[in-house]
Amino acid sequence: REEQIGSGTHVWKFEAMVRAGDMSMQEFMDAEACMSRSVGHCMTMGTASTMASMAETLGMALPAATGHCTTDGHRHLMQLSPDHWLYSSEDAADESLVARLNGAFRGCHALATLVTDQYAEFRLEGRDVLEVLCQGVSMDLSPDRFGPGQCAACAFTRTRAVLLPLEPGRCYQVYVESSLGEHVAEWLNRAIGGRGEA
Repeated sequence: REEQIGSGTHVWKFEAMVRAGDMSMQEFMDAEACMSRSVGHCMTMGTASTMASMAETLGMALPAATGHCTTDGHRHLMQLSPDHWLYSSEDAADESLVARLNGAFRGCHALATLVTDQYAEFRLEGRDVLEVLCQGVSMDLSPDRFGPGQCAACAFTRTRAVLLPLEPGRCYQVYVESSLGEHVAEWLNRAIGGRGEA
């Protein structure tokens, strides 16, 4: 008590004290609960350093949370989970960007990987686009619920997909694994049918 503690070495020290009988389990739990002041706080600034490195290298702001996206012109950075990001650009695959990111991540627990060949990308737009998408997605896509600054990793036509609203209600980007691209293209053609507007 009355001592500043760190989230790394003190955990191991206190664990040894519990095993030796010098600290109760309740004291251990109380100490551990005080190590991080709030959700999203990192005493060692490891996460903050990684995020700052990524923002500086990409030259764009980071999304606020999982399920959000930041856009800079034709570039999109989507946070799909706390530790999974997808960067999309109309520019050609840029291996030098991946190298710069990994250089910036040196010393951090992070890795950038070029996944251009892993994804098939579909741009869906038109008056009936929501009606078509809703046939393959079981989430609320209404523009007031899923709009600018958001993205979703979701099930789409029984496959995994990433959905990005570019112009809610009118234009969406869909990313699926490239091995499933043909299946999704066939499904979309059937779903669009004679509409010609989606």
